[in-house]
Amino acid sequence: MSYNVHKRQALDTSRPIEHRMSHARSLTVITSQRHNVHRDVVLDRVHELTGLSLREPLSDDDLRTAIRCLDTLRENFPEVTIPSDVDQPDRRME
Repeated sequence: MSYNVHKRQALDTSRPIEHRMSHARSLTVITSQRHNVHRDVVLDRVHELTGLSLREPLSDDDLRTAIRCLDTLRENFPEVTIPSDVDQPDRRME
C-alpha cells in the first residue's frame, strides 16, 4: 500500500487504535525505505521531535501529531529540527 493509503487508514477514527497504530508504523517503514535508513531510526526521530512513541498505543490527538511529524520527515529527513522554543523532550511538535 502507498503512504497515503496507510495515512488515511491511520487517521480513520472508526478503526480500532491498534489497527491505526499498525498503519502509522507502516508509514515509518515507507519513510525509512525512502531515505535508506532503518525503521528504528525514523521511530527514534519521531520520539525525539514529539516525545511520542509509535511503539506504544497513542491517543487520537497524539497519533495525529506523530503522523504530522512523519509527513515532515518523509520530505525532509533528517533535517527536521525541534523549534527553538521547544527545548524539553516531552513537548510535542505543533
